[in-house]
Amino acid sequence: MAGDISDALVADLELRLEDAASSTFTDAMKFKALEVAQIQLAHMLDNSYLTELETLEQTLTVSSSYVAFSGLANTVFRGHEGIIRAALQFGGTGSYYWCTRLDIDRLKRLENTYMDGSDTNPLFWTFQQRVYFDATTPNNDKAKILYLKYPSATTTDVDPTLNSSLHPLMVIMAEAYCWALDGKLDRRKAALDIAFTEIKNLNERVTPAEGIGTRGRLN
Repeated sequence: MAGDISDALVADLELRLEDAASSTFTDAMKFKALEVAQIQLAHMLDNSYLTELETLEQTLTVSSSYVAFSGLANTVFRGHEGIIRAALQFGGTGSYYWCTRLDIDRLKRLENTYMDGSDTNPLFWTFQQRVYFDATTPNNDKAKILYLKYPSATTTDVDPTLNSSLHPLMVIMAEAYCWALDGKLDRRKAALDIAFTEIKNLNERVTPAEGIGTRGRLN
């Protein structure tokens, strides 16, 4: 049932806090700690570990060569880093063509007509909460965008969004949050040291992307 995982994580957190009777930390505080921990963890991990946050939206109207983040059904997590891939459907019909991502600091290349976006090599980039597109003949185009959505709040009725393999790490980070509330900064530091070491190890497993528009992979 929905919420069962959250309840189990609260029980794990109680053990780490030595507070099974909830005499120091209320259930509401523990759920809040797990919610904060999930968001912090997602911010610190490579996108490769956040597949549960991936969302694909299609038939998005491209207006003035862009789609605004606000036009998406969910809040984009991690800003421009949360936009993973984008594709164009020329004229709003037919097949979608995946676009090559262009870093914002390389936009000057568009001044060179030989490096400009085209219908055979459409480009996209993100700027000021928008996904911009560049192709040969933009006209009533539609887009589909793969992006990371904001994690759901962890409650008695809603389980964490992140993969279950990350839940033990979530609990450790939630523990650090609770120790901070209780003023036990030495125990907070001990928990964070464990969490940060594991996060570092996980991110180091990701092979850097090679080539334009490619994504890293896990070793």
